[in-house]
Amino acid sequence: MFEITNPPSLCRAMAWRGEAKMSLQILQKETYLAFIENSVGTRMFSSLIAQDSETGKITDILENGRYSCAVFVSNLLYLFQMTEKTSATVLSLLRNLENDPRWRLIAPDSSLPGDVIFWEKRRGNDHVGFVVTPEEAVSNNAKSRMIIRHYIDDRGPILHAFRFMGW
Repeated sequence: MFEITNPPSLCRAMAWRGEAKMSLQILQKETYLAFIENSVGTRMFSSLIAQDSETGKITDILENGRYSCAVFVSNLLYLFQMTEKTSATVLSLLRNLENDPRWRLIAPDSSLPGDVIFWEKRRGNDHVGFVVTPEEAVSNNAKSRMIIRHYIDDRGPILHAFRFMGW
């Protein structure tokens, strides 16, 4: 997935240390977990611009980050080739994981870092995020309209938890 072709800064550093050869292997799972952690504070997933085919009206269907959780999670999973497509809604992401044989439904209380969790509906809205510790998750925050780290139970009970088995 990721390819390294003589990155200049690394080559210079190795030459300075007197190392002649470079043999690197990208650690997919570790990089995935780092991407989740490093996403905190971003607004990169805040917009999804669509046009109504009948009226021609153009709108941000995520309302500038208010409804970005599924787009955030599914795009990160897609980047790491853990899903075949991205999702604009929590329900479509849930269906994608349920139908992908590389994902397993697990008991919410056995969640590990990197697992995808779906909370019970709150104020009429579904929500999805990533586990980062047994007590914490990373997900979109509708108020701040950005990705935040928070306590897992801040969103209420977890309805579903999925683990990727394709490492």
